[in-house]
Amino acid sequence: FYRCMDFGAVNPTTCLWIAIDSNDSIYAFDEYYNTGQTAKFHAGIINAKTRHPVITTWGDPSAEQEQLDYAQYGVIIAPAVRFFTDGQDWVKSGIDKVRQLLKINGQTQKPQLYIFNNCVNTIREFETYRWLEQKDTLNSREVPVKENDHCLDALRYFVGSFQARNYRQYQPEPE
Repeated sequence: FYRCMDFGAVNPTTCLWIAIDSNDSIYAFDEYYNTGQTAKFHAGIINAKTRHPVITTWGDPSAEQEQLDYAQYGVIIAPAVRFFTDGQDWVKSGIDKVRQLLKINGQTQKPQLYIFNNCVNTIREFETYRWLEQKDTLNSREVPVKENDHCLDALRYFVGSFQARNYRQYQPEPE
């Protein structure tokens, strides 16, 4: 079991609870989504909702103060791994990793990412996620609109960090 978080004050603070099966399929089985509260308040609810021992909680790597604040209340947060692929920035790379997990595998006929129905904000964000419209499509790159993305940012932190950890685990040591 894992958790992943995105921090906010005016924007929501989100936490997703994640389970991994033996095939590395990812199950987001619970969520927390709330605005305008303190780290102490959020941590109290997150601790109360956590029913299984958590291996790691990954959060925004640029939010060092929030990581320190939550640690005071027993929510230890590791900075998400900024894992890059194909020369992309880490946000786009993470979005692409989530997209890949949603695709149906040709052999199993199943995706590798599942979102439980009670994760209503995560589902809503998937349904409302948008890309910035570009006038010059030849020289521009895709940029996500920074709204309705807090659960998805947390999920991206998890997917990139979990996959980077597994990637490093199976790589030979440099000589």
